[in-house]
Amino acid sequence: MNKIRKIWSTLGPGFLYAGAAVGVSHLVQSTKAGAQFGFTLLGVVILSNILKYPFFEAGPRYAAATGENLIQGYQRIGKWAVWMFTILTASTAFIIQAAVTIVTAALFSNLIGIEFTGLEASAILLAVCGTILFVGQYKWLDSIIKWVVILLSIASVIAFFRAQTINTDVSLWPEWVTTGTSFVFLFALMGWMPAPIDIAAWHSIWTVEKKQSQGGKLSLKDALRDFHIGYWGTAVLAMVFLSLGALVLFANGVDIAGASGAVFSKKFISIYTETLGKWTYPVIAFAAFATMFSTTITVLDGAPRVANQLVPTLQGKPNADHKLVYRITIIVVALGALFLIWQYAGKEAFGTLIKIATITSFITAPLLGFLNFKLVFSRHMPDEAKPGMLNKVVGIVGLVFLGSFSVIYVLWLTGVIVI
Repeated sequence: MNKIRKIWSTLGPGFLYAGAAVGVSHLVQSTKAGAQFGFTLLGVVILSNILKYPFFEAGPRYAAATGENLIQGYQRIGKWAVWMFTILTASTAFIIQAAVTIVTAALFSNLIGIEFTGLEASAILLAVCGTILFVGQYKWLDSIIKWVVILLSIASVIAFFRAQTINTDVSLWPEWVTTGTSFVFLFALMGWMPAPIDIAAWHSIWTVEKKQSQGGKLSLKDALRDFHIGYWGTAVLAMVFLSLGALVLFANGVDIAGASGAVFSKKFISIYTETLGKWTYPVIAFAAFATMFSTTITVLDGAPRVANQLVPTLQGKPNADHKLVYRITIIVVALGALFLIWQYAGKEAFGTLIKIATITSFITAPLLGFLNFKLVFSRHMPDEAKPGMLNKVVGIVGLVFLGSFSVIYVLWLTGVIVI
């Protein structure tokens, strides 16, 4: 029992990662993949999780081994690395926050039964999240998100097994037909599967804080165990959500391709009411909202923490802590996200913001992945803590894969190639 308690006490950053990951990429994109294409894209989900693994693992690995976060590590590589990371992060911060917030807003309106506009619900949520972060910060996140993720995970796994009993004459493995729409969705799915690679830097910051809260006793083994639980747990959940979309929605011909936030949230919850019973509606509605709320608050916490590290690092004072920078960035990111939601106000905001955010993350993924890969195999990483050969091979393949497909997408977008 003591050993279990000890292991539980070391968990935290991995669950924060899960709280950030099990959001748009899982509840929305994975479910849509199953609802629109059956099990056809299951291999894409699996491949994305495997090929991106080394880039996410770099966060907790480097932090646990050195006591530094990735941003401080980038500084050791060179200022060019810090500036590259800064530019890439700045280019995605507002759109990522807007995308997760608009999804949470839809689930929020559905839960309380009041038809707020997307902008109104988003403003309320971001105000609440900002207040919590101003007051509670990491300790609140660490304690609550473990249970939120576990609750929805259990419900989803049970629903998955119950969905197996649904009889259908529809083939759940339709032939993949490449069209402009399906091509864009494919890249959007890969963009946030399992999550934006930006989260690796956040994970490293959370790991350093966890290590400090435990008096520096968080070992590399403990940090990686925590990471693996969060990472592979969310990978399994991605497959579960895709399967639920295929077994319940695709099998019954339910079209959610262009669904608004309100329509999508109702269809998503119907997966559980049809497999587990109508009595589960309030439980699942709350669990889905709580999961996305955890994603929203984790993302709103992540970018400011990065800024709180970037400013002193660029000033040549990597160990300085600027609480004011953290709080100002929370306000700036929240306002920037609200501006984007306002710009795309209306029925199309839900799908458009998600599409822009996920594809932008996919295009930046090879560059962020390269920084993480370079750092953990550099001389700044203790030799005994460097990843093994398998990790290195997967990382190289992942960089080639992500880089190649990013180029293909840009060439298609600019009309150089036709698909």
